[in-house]
Amino acid sequence: MSASSKELEKILYTISHDLSAPLRHIKFFGEMLFQKLDDKVDEEDREYLEYMQESVVKLEKMISALMDYSHLSEGEEFHDDFQCLETIQSAAEIFEEELNKIGAEISYENIPNIIKGHKGQFYQLFSYLIHNSILHYRGNNPLKIHISAEEYSGQWHFKVQDNGEGIPENQYENVFSFFKRLDPQGGHTGMGIGLTLAKKIIENHGGAIWIETNDQNFSIIFTISPS
Repeated sequence: MSASSKELEKILYTISHDLSAPLRHIKFFGEMLFQKLDDKVDEEDREYLEYMQESVVKLEKMISALMDYSHLSEGEEFHDDFQCLETIQSAAEIFEEELNKIGAEISYENIPNIIKGHKGQFYQLFSYLIHNSILHYRGNNPLKIHISAEEYSGQWHFKVQDNGEGIPENQYENVFSFFKRLDPQGGHTGMGIGLTLAKKIIENHGGAIWIETNDQNFSIIFTISPS
């Protein structure tokens, strides 16, 4: 990592850390004000207070995401062997309720038994990618997520494919940027950080990430060193 990148990530951590305390104060005193004035405000003023609290919660999530990004840049070593399929399935389990609710299916193909890397980050990576598929599901057909892997030229190529609405081609690069939401006024509830964190994890493992699509399927593909 270049010196400038390290410095930038250090700044990100400092900013996010230093903003946390005053933001907690705003949230606390906002809640106190809400309770104190609860029966003394009209509907319009109540909406203003609720909007203020919702904005604080959103900012807290954004700060948390910045801290997560800075933690991914701390230079940990990636030399542990771990069970690859088991880790991916564990990441999928945290979305079990959401997946069942929409009748989604996850299938797996040719996943390596053992892979070398950072197990915790690999778990995070697939939680971001599976969550991305859920976020872009629009309910026209049952969501199908297919996770596969193939080995090419000394690297594993993983593909997370789904039949959701996908991402417009002119946004392929933007989706890996901080807080880039494709429909900020739409129904997606994400913060626009998951794919940024996924890209960072893959770069930590010496890989690359890109998007491919066709009329039926949307795919996120990334590379990682094999076991």
